[in-house]
Amino acid sequence: FWLEHCWRPNTVRRPIRPHPTPPAMTRLACCSLTALLLLPLAQVQLAQTIEMTESCTQCDFREEAATQVTMLQQSARVGPASAPSQQQETSDIRVSWNFVAVWDGPVDDYTAYNVPHIVDLAKDFPEVRDVTLWVGVNTSVPESLARLVKVQTLPSHLNGYIGKVHALRHSGDEQTTHAVFVDGDSWTCRTGMQSLLLALRQPVDVIWSETVSQGCPGTRNCSSAFSVSIADNETRLAEYAAFPERNTGNVLAVRRSPATDEWLDSIEPLYWQQVKSGVVEAISGALAEQPAFRESFFLRRERLTELLFENFDLLEQLRMEDGNFEQLGMEDSKLDMKNRICRGSTQVAALHNAISSCPCSAGCGWVHAHYKEPFLSCAHE
Repeated sequence: FWLEHCWRPNTVRRPIRPHPTPPAMTRLACCSLTALLLLPLAQVQLAQTIEMTESCTQCDFREEAATQVTMLQQSARVGPASAPSQQQETSDIRVSWNFVAVWDGPVDDYTAYNVPHIVDLAKDFPEVRDVTLWVGVNTSVPESLARLVKVQTLPSHLNGYIGKVHALRHSGDEQTTHAVFVDGDSWTCRTGMQSLLLALRQPVDVIWSETVSQGCPGTRNCSSAFSVSIADNETRLAEYAAFPERNTGNVLAVRRSPATDEWLDSIEPLYWQQVKSGVVEAISGALAEQPAFRESFFLRRERLTELLFENFDLLEQLRMEDGNFEQLGMEDSKLDMKNRICRGSTQVAALHNAISSCPCSAGCGWVHAHYKEPFLSCAHE
């Protein structure tokens, strides 16, 4: 009777038993009674569904958290699996690492030590997609070195100083997000690599470091400007004089974008103009490129953003992301991450400890010493 008259009749092809069609009130009464009987069962089922949903939500949350921790541990020790929306995800960073060696003869020993070191270090950091050695037309590369990296030849008119602009502009491929350059005698410690890859997640165009000694070592003085828009404007010239050179050899990272491409394209022409006008001073017998980087960046300072590596507080970054040194596998949890680029024998000796001959274990992110003994200690170690 219930199947025939209380359920929709069109859903039952054949009645179980023939019954006379009951009055409308009878049908209404039986359907209401059925609903009342089924209501407690429906409430129990609804409660169970809600409980299961809440349980699955908590389960998914725990599962997601566990996945993030696993990704963090298995990543290249450069940061959490997720980051604030204004930062790049670590997995989205693709770095092209570059060296330049222009010699009339074989590659210098420091670069020859350094290139295999970076190739080996990059095995733990998948963000570093390729390592390129840029050489001069008269520079010979040992076969053992050529097997490790991509070797590219610079245009013949470029020296080992301004050649870095070409390397930064033309390295990598269309998937590259950042181009990085270090001098051949700038030794990258593991902690330096880790902190750099964290810094690359910041929404900035250029990451480099301050000059160590005087503010403008590559020019006659800090007021020496080739561009008329600076030199003939007293206010702008005063601003320029207070805008020191950046060191382009410790470590220099440039984010790929139309704005940075235009900036890099402007540096080489300005360099030759500065050389011709006598703005640039000779350093170690060569004409320095840092003044061209400085002046061209100053002219575009409203459009380009920079991060001075000494001012990147890795400790604060880790706090923001609820990370810690142990999770990231950092070498030294007591490291002062605002002073990572070690230059000069005095500074390196001050950081040196008895555990190792290499300043990397004494808290350096990079060892870029004018006196090469610390560099060679790291290389041999």
